[in-house]
Amino acid sequence: MNESHLPREFPRIEPQFEVDALVDFLGGSSDRYKIQNLSLGGACILLPRREEIAVGAIVSLVINFPDQGDKLSLRGEVIWVNRAAPMDVGVRYLGLSPDDRDVLTRYLGSVQSSASL
Repeated sequence: MNESHLPREFPRIEPQFEVDALVDFLGGSSDRYKIQNLSLGGACILLPRREEIAVGAIVSLVINFPDQGDKLSLRGEVIWVNRAAPMDVGVRYLGLSPDDRDVLTRYLGSVQSSASL
């Protein structure tokens, strides 16, 4: 069976407001990127330009939730890279703490509630 057709373990949610992240993809400095969608398992991050990011790379990211006043400092693993438009990358969180999971759960719940209004 083709893995791309398997259901996701965690559903992806489009952010209600603009959610951004500071991400260190290349082991030097962090740049600001827009999050296209996120879940309890990871995030899809839009790239403004072509970047040489390797699948399997371990990254540091800080996700800001301005509508909640929260931010998360996380580590993740790049699990896929799309080098053609819309140029984005999938990051799976590593070692998500219970507190970080609670922040994500609250945010995702608020987005789902707003979408059903």
